[in-house]
Amino acid sequence: MSANDSVSDVLSETEAALNGVAEDIIHECQIIIDEFMANMKHHVFPATPATEWTLELEKTQTGVTIKFRYAGKKFDPASACGYVADCPIERRDIGGLGLILIYSLSDDQHFNYLNGMNEWTIKKHF
Repeated sequence: MSANDSVSDVLSETEAALNGVAEDIIHECQIIIDEFMANMKHHVFPATPATEWTLELEKTQTGVTIKFRYAGKKFDPASACGYVADCPIERRDIGGLGLILIYSLSDDQHFNYLNGMNEWTIKKHF
């Protein structure tokens, strides 16, 4: 899946790719993907509108791996998520709660930045 796909297309393709997986797991994976796409729209595309991104899904015996890749400035979601979680709500800027939601719905997260590419791998166990 890629940047040219609409949110509804990506979520439909996700459901099809995860055929046979428990409905609640599919739904949580769709929320993760929807939040990622919202973050791309609001934070990445305004700075670099031509940015392409890809999404890979892998279904295994133990869970689902979701891998997002996109070109751009390095952005480690864990650092932003930690700031939002630790900052008192009255001093918090708008935003960042989607990252906390993604982390709360997933079991493992790994970020890598190489040659101008951000790669965020998220795992959801069965």
